Amino acid sequence: LDGAVLLSSDPWLHYSGTEESRHQAQAALSKALFPLYNVFVSCRLRMANAEEKYLMTSGEDLDEVREEIVAVELEEEMESVASIGRLHLGGALSVLSALFQPLLPQLQSLWNNPTGAQMTPEISAMLEEARLLVLCLGHLLTDDCRGETPVIPESIILSCRGPTSPHGAVEAAVRSVCQLAEFHASKIAQRPSDPIL
Repeated sequence: LDGAVLLSSDPWLHYSGTEESRHQAQAALSKALFPLYNVFVSCRLRMANAEEKYLMTSGEDLDEVREEIVAVELEEEMESVASIGRLHLGGALSVLSALFQPLLPQLQSLWNNPTGAQMTPEISAMLEEARLLVLCLGHLLTDDCRGETPVIPESIILSCRGPTSPHGAVEAAVRSVCQLAEFHASKIAQRPSDPIL
């Protein structure tokens, strides 16, 4: 993953040579490296699902130091895999959409349940998968500027200007996450003490 990240985020790829040569280099790298994005994100979701089920089933809880280490490692992973996804933005958005679509009805059904539900390992794992997918999307479409709000990376802007622009897919992904967040927030407002929300 680290080697692929170094190649995909090389500034020479984005800023040197003619526009045509940059597109050719990006297309070649995309063809070679993009399959790693799908595999990595899919496997990471399965790992998170299994970890969450194990923690819930065994009743274990990570201590604060270990939680912080895990959070930092996850942040680094998300940043790394995002640079690979940016090589083929439309494909990366399709991967995330395909992984997220089966979760949406389950989340909505869970959050619509007026009587509330008990937290089970399966529910906890589903919520963790949804959280990771939102993180993947956020890292794919934005860069963290230390001390500032996230900004749209230059590679995303360039991709959306290209001949095969994934502008519509970007817009749809952002709209979907916003709608999910609004739906979630409305349910929290209705049932603020529900631990599932």
